[in-house]
Amino acid sequence: MNRVYIQATSRWTPVGQPVGDHHQRHHHSLLDAALERRGILGTLDWVAAGAQIVADLSTDQATPQERILALANDVLVGAQDAAFGITGASITTAVSGWAAGGAAGLLTGNQAAKSLPPLERLVVMLAGGAIGAAISSRIRADIPIFRLALQSDGALHWVAVPFGTAGPQKFSLA
Repeated sequence: MNRVYIQATSRWTPVGQPVGDHHQRHHHSLLDAALERRGILGTLDWVAAGAQIVADLSTDQATPQERILALANDVLVGAQDAAFGITGASITTAVSGWAAGGAAGLLTGNQAAKSLPPLERLVVMLAGGAIGAAISSRIRADIPIFRLALQSDGALHWVAVPFGTAGPQKFSLA
Protein backbone atom coordinates (compact mmCIF):
# COMPACT_ATOMS: atom_id res chain seq x y z
CA MET A 1 0.00 0.00 0.00
CA ASN A 2 1.10 3.54 -0.66
CA ARG A 3 0.44 6.65 1.41
CA VAL A 4 0.64 10.35 0.66
CA TYR A 5 1.96 12.63 3.41
CA ILE A 6 1.23 16.33 2.89
CA GLN A 7 2.44 19.27 4.93
CA ALA A 8 0.16 22.25 4.46
CA THR A 9 -0.88 25.62 5.81
CA SER A 10 -4.28 27.25 5.97
CA ARG A 11 -4.97 29.76 3.22
CA TRP A 12 -7.28 31.54 5.68
CA THR A 13 -4.65 32.28 8.31
CA PRO A 14 -1.48 34.38 7.92
CA VAL A 15 1.73 32.34 7.94
CA GLY A 16 3.04 31.88 11.45
CA GLN A 17 -0.34 32.51 13.07
CA PRO A 18 -2.21 29.68 14.81
CA VAL A 19 -5.26 28.33 13.02
CA GLY A 20 -8.38 28.87 15.12
CA ASP A 21 -10.74 26.05 16.11
CA HIS A 22 -13.45 27.26 13.72
CA HIS A 23 -11.09 27.22 10.73
CA GLN A 24 -9.64 23.86 11.78
CA ARG A 25 -13.11 22.29 11.83
CA HIS A 26 -13.99 23.90 8.51
CA HIS A 27 -10.76 22.66 6.88
CA HIS A 28 -11.47 19.20 8.25
CA SER A 29 -14.98 19.04 6.81
CA LEU A 30 -13.82 20.41 3.44
CA LEU A 31 -10.96 17.89 3.27
CA ASP A 32 -13.22 14.98 4.23
CA ALA A 33 -15.67 15.96 1.49
CA ALA A 34 -12.94 16.51 -1.11
CA LEU A 35 -11.28 13.16 -0.45
CA GLU A 36 -14.58 11.29 -0.16
CA ARG A 37 -15.57 12.55 -3.63
CA ARG A 38 -12.35 10.97 -4.90
CA GLY A 39 -12.85 7.71 -2.98
CA ILE A 40 -9.77 8.28 -0.80
CA LEU A 41 -9.46 7.82 2.96
CA GLY A 42 -7.38 10.40 4.76
CA THR A 43 -6.62 11.97 8.11
CA LEU A 44 -5.85 15.52 9.15
CA ASP A 45 -3.71 16.42 12.16
CA TRP A 46 -2.78 19.90 13.26
CA VAL A 47 0.87 20.44 14.17
CA ALA A 48 2.83 23.55 15.12
CA ALA A 49 3.84 24.27 11.51
CA GLY A 50 0.33 23.77 10.09
CA ALA A 51 -1.47 20.65 8.99
CA GLN A 52 -0.34 17.08 8.34
CA ILE A 53 -2.58 15.24 5.88
CA VAL A 54 -2.12 11.49 5.43
CA ALA A 55 -4.07 9.61 2.77
CA ASP A 56 -4.06 5.87 2.10
CA LEU A 57 -3.97 4.99 -1.58
CA SER A 58 -5.69 1.78 -2.71
CA THR A 59 -2.61 0.33 -4.36
CA ASP A 60 -0.47 -2.79 -4.27
CA GLN A 61 2.89 -3.87 -5.65
CA ALA A 62 1.38 -4.37 -9.13
CA THR A 63 -0.03 -0.82 -9.35
CA PRO A 64 1.76 1.11 -12.10
CA GLN A 65 3.73 4.19 -11.09
CA GLU A 66 1.49 6.42 -13.23
CA ARG A 67 -1.60 5.30 -11.28
CA ILE A 68 0.12 5.96 -7.93
CA LEU A 69 1.08 9.47 -9.08
CA ALA A 70 -2.45 10.13 -10.38
CA LEU A 71 -3.95 9.12 -7.02
CA ALA A 72 -1.40 11.28 -5.18
CA ASN A 73 -2.34 14.22 -7.40
CA ASP A 74 -6.00 13.62 -6.49
CA VAL A 75 -5.04 13.97 -2.83
CA LEU A 76 -3.11 17.19 -3.54
CA VAL A 77 -6.07 18.65 -5.42
CA GLY A 78 -8.38 17.61 -2.58
CA ALA A 79 -6.14 19.39 -0.07
CA GLN A 80 -6.09 22.50 -2.25
CA ASP A 81 -9.89 22.33 -2.59
CA ALA A 82 -10.02 22.32 1.23
CA ALA A 83 -8.20 25.70 1.25
CA PHE A 84 -4.76 24.36 2.12
CA GLY A 85 -1.51 25.67 0.71
CA ILE A 86 0.86 22.77 0.09
CA THR A 87 4.31 23.23 1.66
CA GLY A 88 5.64 19.70 1.13
CA ALA A 89 4.58 16.17 0.31
CA SER A 90 5.87 12.66 -0.17
CA ILE A 91 4.53 9.35 -1.41
CA THR A 92 5.59 6.32 0.59
CA THR A 93 5.44 2.58 0.16
CA ALA A 94 4.88 0.18 3.04
CA VAL A 95 7.70 -2.15 3.94
CA SER A 96 7.24 -4.92 6.46
CA GLY A 97 10.12 -6.23 8.53
CA TRP A 98 9.12 -9.91 8.48
CA ALA A 99 12.15 -11.09 6.49
CA ALA A 100 14.67 -9.33 8.72
CA GLY A 101 12.81 -10.47 11.85
CA GLY A 102 12.73 -14.03 10.58
CA ALA A 103 16.46 -14.00 9.88
CA ALA A 104 17.19 -12.53 13.31
CA GLY A 105 14.99 -15.18 14.95
CA LEU A 106 16.73 -17.90 12.97
CA LEU A 107 20.17 -16.71 14.07
CA THR A 108 19.01 -16.31 17.67
CA GLY A 109 17.59 -19.83 17.62
CA ASN A 110 20.88 -21.10 16.23
CA GLN A 111 22.85 -19.43 19.03
CA ALA A 112 20.43 -20.61 21.73
CA ALA A 113 20.54 -24.21 20.53
CA LYS A 114 24.30 -24.62 20.00
CA SER A 115 24.59 -27.42 22.55
CA LEU A 116 21.61 -29.43 21.20
CA PRO A 117 21.79 -32.34 18.74
CA PRO A 118 21.44 -31.34 15.04
CA LEU A 119 17.76 -32.20 14.62
CA GLU A 120 16.69 -30.40 17.80
CA ARG A 121 18.91 -27.46 16.85
CA LEU A 122 17.16 -27.25 13.49
CA VAL A 123 13.72 -27.26 15.17
CA VAL A 124 14.76 -24.47 17.57
CA MET A 125 16.23 -22.43 14.68
CA LEU A 126 13.06 -22.78 12.60
CA ALA A 127 10.86 -21.94 15.57
CA GLY A 128 12.99 -18.85 16.28
CA GLY A 129 12.73 -17.81 12.64
CA ALA A 130 8.95 -18.28 12.61
CA ILE A 131 8.50 -16.33 15.83
CA GLY A 132 10.78 -13.52 14.62
CA ALA A 133 8.96 -13.29 11.28
CA ALA A 134 5.53 -13.33 12.94
CA ILE A 135 6.40 -10.58 15.40
CA SER A 136 8.19 -8.35 12.92
CA SER A 137 5.49 -8.76 10.26
CA ARG A 138 3.38 -6.48 12.46
CA ILE A 139 5.92 -3.65 12.08
CA ARG A 140 5.44 -1.39 9.08
CA ALA A 141 7.77 1.29 7.82
CA ASP A 142 6.65 3.89 5.29
CA ILE A 143 9.61 4.54 2.98
CA PRO A 144 9.48 7.63 0.71
CA ILE A 145 9.50 6.83 -3.01
CA PHE A 146 8.51 10.28 -4.36
CA ARG A 147 8.70 13.79 -2.95
CA LEU A 148 7.08 16.97 -4.13
CA ALA A 149 9.56 19.50 -5.51
CA LEU A 150 9.17 23.09 -6.64
CA GLN A 151 10.57 23.45 -10.14
CA SER A 152 12.12 26.59 -11.63
CA ASP A 153 8.88 27.32 -13.50
CA GLY A 154 7.05 27.54 -10.13
CA ALA A 155 5.13 24.30 -10.64
CA LEU A 156 5.13 21.39 -8.24
CA HIS A 157 6.34 18.05 -9.61
CA TRP A 158 6.79 14.59 -8.13
CA VAL A 159 10.46 13.59 -8.06
CA ALA A 160 11.59 10.01 -7.45
CA VAL A 161 13.52 9.43 -4.23
CA PRO A 162 16.46 7.10 -4.99
CA PHE A 163 16.24 3.87 -3.00
CA GLY A 164 18.20 3.97 0.23
CA THR A 165 18.63 7.76 0.33
CA ALA A 166 15.73 8.52 2.68
CA GLY A 167 14.89 7.06 6.05
CA PRO A 168 11.41 5.87 6.97
CA GLN A 169 8.67 8.50 7.06
CA LYS A 170 6.89 6.62 9.84
CA PHE A 171 6.96 3.35 11.78
CA SER A 172 3.70 1.76 12.88
CA LEU A 173 2.26 -1.50 14.10
CA ALA A 174 -0.03 -3.12 11.53
